[in-house]
Amino acid sequence: MEENTVEGRRWACGLYVKYGSWDKVYESEEWPDVYSKSQAVGLREGFRCGDWPYAGQKCHSCGNVNG
Repeated sequence: MEENTVEGRRWACGLYVKYGSWDKVYESEEWPDVYSKSQAVGLREGFRCGDWPYAGQKCHSCGNVNG
């Protein structure tokens, strides 16, 4: 995560900034390590960063709603 690197956002995924799409992030050589660490800290099984927020949830920062 990067803080204050993308105008209008407090937080941004560094890999998304680098690659420009979630598909490219998931194909990157860095992704398996990021994914395994996210699972180790208790994120929902199978969760990928581009899936956030979880279905039916709203981001308190940007207002994005999933589902």
